[in-house]
Amino acid sequence: MLKGICGALGLSYNKVSSDVSETSYSSLRQANIEDAVTVKEMQQFLIDNWKDVQYNDWLKYLLVSDITDLPYSKINKFINHTFQPRIAEYLDPAK
Repeated sequence: MLKGICGALGLSYNKVSSDVSETSYSSLRQANIEDAVTVKEMQQFLIDNWKDVQYNDWLKYLLVSDITDLPYSKINKFINHTFQPRIAEYLDPAK
């Protein structure tokens, strides 16, 4: 069942399950690189389709509320933002 889930998500089974009994070093290394690309794509999808929408809605409600003194007229300045997801850096064991 776990292999099917990993396949659907585009992640390597060996890394998710920590089962390295039937793998070689080079296949694990390649899977690590592919997993990093998949996770980066998932993060960008979540930012584009959820976090940006959530932030824009939250900002509108914040600016019309009594919580802050920030003027609604500057909403375009505040909407211009960039989410920075956590990035898993690739570590080359040879170095």
